[in-house]
Amino acid sequence: MITERARTIENGHFLFDIGIEFFKNTTIPFSGLKGDMTRAGVIAARFGFGSRVEVQMFGTVHQFLNISEQFAAPGSRDLKFSGNSTSDYGDITLATKIRLTKEVQGQPVLGFRFGVELPNSSNWKGLGTDETNVFGEILLEKNFNRINLISSAGLAILGDPVDAGSQDDLFIYGLGAIIEASPRLNIVAEINGRTGKPAAKSEFVWPLIPEVPLYTPVKAVGAASQARLRVGIQLEAHGMVWDLGSFWGLRDTDPSFGIIFGVSKDFQF
Repeated sequence: MITERARTIENGHFLFDIGIEFFKNTTIPFSGLKGDMTRAGVIAARFGFGSRVEVQMFGTVHQFLNISEQFAAPGSRDLKFSGNSTSDYGDITLATKIRLTKEVQGQPVLGFRFGVELPNSSNWKGLGTDETNVFGEILLEKNFNRINLISSAGLAILGDPVDAGSQDDLFIYGLGAIIEASPRLNIVAEINGRTGKPAAKSEFVWPLIPEVPLYTPVKAVGAASQARLRVGIQLEAHGMVWDLGSFWGLRDTDPSFGIIFGVSKDFQF
């Protein structure tokens, strides 16, 4: 799940996740690329320090875009690859989550999370913007018998790769549910995204790249709004938790459909 829980993992524990994701019809507005994205080695590492603090790191070992369409965009002239595909490693996110209150009768768990996304993906491969992004969000979690509701709301400040000295301030949100179907099986669902008015952009139309004959003039898109739905299951078996889920994009700027598979293991150190 993308929506963060307010609870932190136990002190002295290390939770490691690894998986693979496939997204159909992914659009990268800054580079002017559209196609099917495969992300292999999607990693999350979470460390529990004390009873209230969790330190997190997220990243992708390899991401591959099979290009079906290209259009004029601010980063088009900087692309340095040939053919109808491109690949690179993903951006790394570093974050800290703090549980502010415990759950008591009638009151939810309250937490706060803040972090930074580093520009590890290269813009000349078309999969990154070379901009550093920061975010902060308030987290709520409440248990109702076998149903656990989680929610988040906050602010993301995204670097603007088009206009120097500019940024995009967007509202980020998430709402999810974890339903315990059995002691070893959970059904999960969530909707998360971001919304806001990006800074005004100029119109960019670059000359055709010889290897890429398909271009259509469009306005540069900055931090586009997103709304994404995930539904799946979590199964505990062989000392690990196995995840399988589906993804649907609810806006034109989102991938249309996706499949997610992963496995996680809790270690004590």
